Amino acid sequence: MANNITRRSFLKTSSLGAAGLALSPFLRPLVSVAAGSCQTAGNGKIALMINCLGGYDGYFKHGVVSGPAQPIFQSRRPTLYNTADLRVHHGGQSGNIIGVHKHYDRLLAQVPANQMRILLNCGITQNYSRSHDEAQTMWSLASTNTTQYDSGWQGRLIDLCGQDSFQLFGLFGSAGRIDFNTTDISPIVGYNPNSLVTKDRWGTGFHCHFCAPNSLDPNDRWFGPFEDEYHAREVLKKVNQLSNDTSQTANAYVRTKDAVESTVNTIKNEVNIINLAGEYRTQSQIDTNYNGGLDPFQLSCQFAAKIAKWIASKPDRNSKSHILQIGQGGYDTHSYQPGTLQNLLTIQAAGLAGFWADIKAAGLQNRVVVFIYSEFGRSVNQNGTPDGSVGSEHGITNHLMAFGGNVAGGVTGIHSSTNDLQNLEYIPPVTSLYDPLGDIVSWLGFDKTLVFNENLPSNGYVRLFT
Repeated sequence: MANNITRRSFLKTSSLGAAGLALSPFLRPLVSVAAGSCQTAGNGKIALMINCLGGYDGYFKHGVVSGPAQPIFQSRRPTLYNTADLRVHHGGQSGNIIGVHKHYDRLLAQVPANQMRILLNCGITQNYSRSHDEAQTMWSLASTNTTQYDSGWQGRLIDLCGQDSFQLFGLFGSAGRIDFNTTDISPIVGYNPNSLVTKDRWGTGFHCHFCAPNSLDPNDRWFGPFEDEYHAREVLKKVNQLSNDTSQTANAYVRTKDAVESTVNTIKNEVNIINLAGEYRTQSQIDTNYNGGLDPFQLSCQFAAKIAKWIASKPDRNSKSHILQIGQGGYDTHSYQPGTLQNLLTIQAAGLAGFWADIKAAGLQNRVVVFIYSEFGRSVNQNGTPDGSVGSEHGITNHLMAFGGNVAGGVTGIHSSTNDLQNLEYIPPVTSLYDPLGDIVSWLGFDKTLVFNENLPSNGYVRLFT
């Protein structure tokens, strides 16, 4: 690819142009791979990743309709658990039938059961954390450590495959987060309901709640004390010091900045004129003829559908694979969980139902997968009192969801044993996050062993795709 300068080669070649800045330990990648070593072009497919920030309650969203686990959940979460709220959807293991909450009705009307898979007890299987930031970081990087020494799975895709084979879109939603370390030149596009912006002017990836810094001032540290941010700031210092340099590296970054901004403007102009027909409103919004504007998550789902149709209209995009990310916050439900989740899941289901209706209308369902995840799940026990303030605590494992035209419907993973459910407050994960993420990378056309630095465990895991 043109101007193929990765984070690793940049930090190496820029050391002379930025004399006096020693490399910190966290600038060294955990995985050493050659830049541009992606051995295949992309395949035109799109993965839409939905990050539910705060740790959503998978036991609430994907509860046990019947089976040995049902009376345990009924006794340990009497206010949060009601089988009447669950739509029977999939048979599970050990005699447990898994449902999907009624707040998802709008989406269930769009996605057939044989194209929706529930992943039981999925998460970080070692060194797991119940800290929001640490767990989000490990999920986003696909790393089992919280000191962010590696570039992250999306950063490696960018570094490995570059803009010729891969592109990442960050869509703001009602909250957002994306973690990776890279200064590669691949355009990284971000969106909020009011504007399209680059991830930042230099294409530097860093830990954030999907916001670009107000300035290029390396001391502007309003994101918080995270090592990945320090990494980005260290890189940014080098870029700043090179900005008046005449070196080949510095000139390449100036050209990159201009190219990224030009690419974003082109995408913005072409995407905004695409028409959609899907219904993105909730049923309540429809019933009341609501005209107050859509929730930011719903707007981002609309924009994701436009991007997917735009990708399909571009022949050159058939050799690129794409990841779109949307964040939705508010899932840290220590109290008032039922009402909070009713609102969040209803909005999420409406936005994704509209998205999937437009995807189907465009005939793209076999080119798109949607993966819904969160940094962790919740405790088995509810807390608080039954007066409406009841909620749940940070957990470890979670039940996740994927759907798409190529997704094999059913249940993946092993349900917790009745002994664990009866005696443990925090159930450990059985299915590793590497399993579904590895499946998605492979489905996008890339070698997952080049992207992940761990052996991908099986644990009886059934693959996501047909």
